[in-house]
Amino acid sequence: MKKKNTAALIVHTKGLEALHRYFAKYRENYMTKKMKDDTLRKLFCWSPPAVMSDFTITSRSEAAGSIDGFCIVATFLPEMLLNRHEEVISKIEAALIESEKRGAAVASLAAFTSIADGRQGEIVSRVAKSMAVTNGSTFTSAMAIEGIRKMCRILDIDIGAANMAIIGATGSIGRTCSRYFMGKTARLTLTGRKFEKLEKLFGGYPEQYSNLFLTDDNNGAVADADLVISVTSSIQSIFKSDAFKSGAVICDVGFPKNIAQACNDRDDIIVYSGGLARIPGDIEHLDVMGLPANNICYGCMSEGILLALTERLDLCTVGLDDIPLRNVDLLTDMGYEHGFDVAPYFNDYKYYCAEDFDRVKRAREALASSACV
Repeated sequence: MKKKNTAALIVHTKGLEALHRYFAKYRENYMTKKMKDDTLRKLFCWSPPAVMSDFTITSRSEAAGSIDGFCIVATFLPEMLLNRHEEVISKIEAALIESEKRGAAVASLAAFTSIADGRQGEIVSRVAKSMAVTNGSTFTSAMAIEGIRKMCRILDIDIGAANMAIIGATGSIGRTCSRYFMGKTARLTLTGRKFEKLEKLFGGYPEQYSNLFLTDDNNGAVADADLVISVTSSIQSIFKSDAFKSGAVICDVGFPKNIAQACNDRDDIIVYSGGLARIPGDIEHLDVMGLPANNICYGCMSEGILLALTERLDLCTVGLDDIPLRNVDLLTDMGYEHGFDVAPYFNDYKYYCAEDFDRVKRAREALASSACV
């Protein structure tokens, strides 16, 4: 079984607490005598990019074989995006340069590393000379779409009769999901931070789809939505617990995935971390990025691995251009062929199980019955 391309995953830590947990794995009793936050922050941010783990992923298709790869940490904290933006950009570029030196054929920009330059990775990717770079938006979109479709089958939701809201529709992933679901739901409401941009991107579509609505009112958009896809990068949840109707499904694709924190008191809705994939192998230390298992990856990371396995580096995506929907379908099919699937439904608090799904089904049935009275 021959080895093929090498994949680099450009990652960053979720925050200081994730770093403390990482060090606790290697130092006994670290959490009782842990480094002061300020000291850890300074040491980490002074450090050059570092390889966090090496991995080998084997395709389910014998013809594809396996690839090697590594996770390399761009040593910045998310909080630095607010006041040390240029430093963050430099650290991402340094991680890309180091990845190329290590022989990577393709690098995936994960989470904030893909959006920090304001061009979906296009600017930072220019430091790579012979290495392909992808922001992973295509496969993230694919996993978000597939996750909603599978959830609808679990909960017996007819997508064609459902109201859907997509929050953050002007971004790359939100725009792709919006275009995919046009004409497939009873009502589709799209929101964007700047209404002018939203109207520029989608203003012509209502002539084709009378059930398409544009707004900058996020709470109004989700109030009657059965299905919500949220693609934002807000540090705090933009929703309160009572924003969603009973029985709603919320796919939180953004980073950080924080809507579940605001809705932890609601057991009549599903709020799950969306856009993630279960991959055919394990990568150590993914908990540093807030992932619950070594075989669950963000879609952006999974895309680089998949494209390396299939030698389809021509499908890498950076920049703000529309993602062809045919590429979303293509990567979905490629993923299934090679053993990539939608990640189990989970959030920071739990994995969802049959009992949770049954409870939400009952909530939807109760709401439908009350509407008929």
